[in-house]
Amino acid sequence: MLQRNRRGNGRNAAEGSVVAMGDLLHNPAVVEIVEKAGGTERVTISRLKGVHTQVSCSCEIFAQEGWCQHCVDVLSLSPEILSGLDVELVAALRQLVSGLPLVIEARQLVAQQQAFAESLQKFDAERPDGVAAGKLTIFTELVSELAVASSELEDAVGRFRRRMDAWKSVSGLRAG
Repeated sequence: MLQRNRRGNGRNAAEGSVVAMGDLLHNPAVVEIVEKAGGTERVTISRLKGVHTQVSCSCEIFAQEGWCQHCVDVLSLSPEILSGLDVELVAALRQLVSGLPLVIEARQLVAQQQAFAESLQKFDAERPDGVAAGKLTIFTELVSELAVASSELEDAVGRFRRRMDAWKSVSGLRAG
């Protein structure tokens, strides 16, 4: 889809280029997430100068850790999150996060979460009942694969957390 900004420049929205601050439909954007248990959490995304982004969530985990799965799901434009939103908010959210480094980290974190889940499922499905000599090699291989997936997930979480905090290190930034 080709969009025209205020300056008349064409921009291909599918390319994931960063949208100029003045061309954003909403800034900040607020997404309400209804939990399966019945509660509601609010994720707020504010674009700051350049590609800096401030993200917050009303959940307890975010208050403790400085990030949460809600933020990851919203930034990565999870289909489960987008399906419950109105069309205008989805368009504004896509535009707001397009091309941002934090979004790239969120998507990489989701990919590592999926890889870890697959490795864990494989471990549960294929692990031997015992550790007899012939089965020990299989067990060792499965544990090694799970350890690698776990380490890669830990690295992805670290990169995401550092990117979440990046806006704090840039002095004088304000939303809007």
